[in-house]
Amino acid sequence: MRYAVAIILLFICGPSMAKHRHKHHHRSSHHHSVAHRSHHSRHHSAVVQHSKPKVLTEEDILSQQFEAQKGNLRLPVERVVAKEIPVAKYHIQYHPVPGISINCHSGSCVRAVYDGVVSKIFSVDDNENKVVILQHGNYFTVYNGVTQTAVKTGDKITANQEIGTVAANDDGEPSLNFQIWKAGPKKAERTKLDPEVWIIKQY
Repeated sequence: MRYAVAIILLFICGPSMAKHRHKHHHRSSHHHSVAHRSHHSRHHSAVVQHSKPKVLTEEDILSQQFEAQKGNLRLPVERVVAKEIPVAKYHIQYHPVPGISINCHSGSCVRAVYDGVVSKIFSVDDNENKVVILQHGNYFTVYNGVTQTAVKTGDKITANQEIGTVAANDDGEPSLNFQIWKAGPKKAERTKLDPEVWIIKQY
């Protein structure tokens, strides 16, 4: 096609003009070709960059694994007290806000419901009884009413690992308050979840 265009220009404009126009057309075509390749390269690069899969962090993976346990977590204590007239099913007291208090025998062991890291251990109102918080990615489990703690802040733990012993509540009865929280997208944002839908129905 470029040869045909050059012939037509030769007859219309003469040899010198045809030669000039042919070179200009060639340079223009070459420039267009380079620009097209450059645009295609940038487009291809953008597509590749856009389709690059997200690299999951250890926290992301642990969050997904914890979520998969919904409805299958075991209670964090052993030997739940059986009463002739239980306060609530599974002998667990349900509070107006999501969270459960589990009545059990004195000396019952408190165990982690899943793999995680000890986030915090602290006392409330200078009480000897401790609150132990475990982090499971973006999730947190709270064990309120623990004595003789067997872990420390920063420890990596596994499911069913002992973290302490159940302490006595204000009424002098061995009882553990258990909660589950989820971290939000904003820093310090937390959502309190209902443990009942996370615990396996076996008690």
